[in-house]
Amino acid sequence: MRTADLFLAAGMATSPRFMEEAGKRLAALLGERGWDARVMPLFPYGDRSRNRLAQIREIRHDVLLRPGRHARSVGGGRIAGAMRSAYRGGMLLLVGHSGGAIAGLHAVQVWDEPLQVHLAERLRLVMVGSPRSPVPSRLKPNTLHIGARRKGGGAGEPILRLGTWGGWEKVPGRRLPRWNPDLYAPGTRRTIDLIGGHTDYFRSSPPYVDGEGKTNLDKLLECILEWLDLS
Repeated sequence: MRTADLFLAAGMATSPRFMEEAGKRLAALLGERGWDARVMPLFPYGDRSRNRLAQIREIRHDVLLRPGRHARSVGGGRIAGAMRSAYRGGMLLLVGHSGGAIAGLHAVQVWDEPLQVHLAERLRLVMVGSPRSPVPSRLKPNTLHIGARRKGGGAGEPILRLGTWGGWEKVPGRRLPRWNPDLYAPGTRRTIDLIGGHTDYFRSSPPYVDGEGKTNLDKLLECILEWLDLS
């Protein structure tokens, strides 16, 4: 049976069990499709028992890291070793919420080059409600960003507009570089109709249920599975 290691990277001041149901349901869905899925929770900035100001400082530091500076990531450095030790060689699926997604993005970039090559077809990184952090070109096809949609379109929460995916690029026939706001954007970007706000993507009970009976978590998992395309 194919193996899938599912890492859940929490954001700031998260309850220790906040992403637990999402992990169980996603692992079960993968199991139905023939994958031996194992779940591992990660808290790159600590949980809700840790000082919030310290977490804000660390997340801000990591959000502002420019391309190629991932080795300086505080959150990424904390979880890289544990992820490497637990990884079994099959699909690596990391679902990160908010700052946890950025820590996960940085963590997989500090691994050795042979493993980077190995992960080229096996890594799947899902960034949920995450600020903008540069995604290198080699990881773009492996990366999905999910945000909340607001009425009329556009990002539905301020967190999604923090940071930048932009960078300067050379343009054939031009002497000066051009600013591209999406130069380091994730390969795929999706939005879902969320009830509530930034902390509610993983809610699975009332009042986070729409008129069709779907919870926020239902919509999130549907979006992830559609992107994974494992059928």
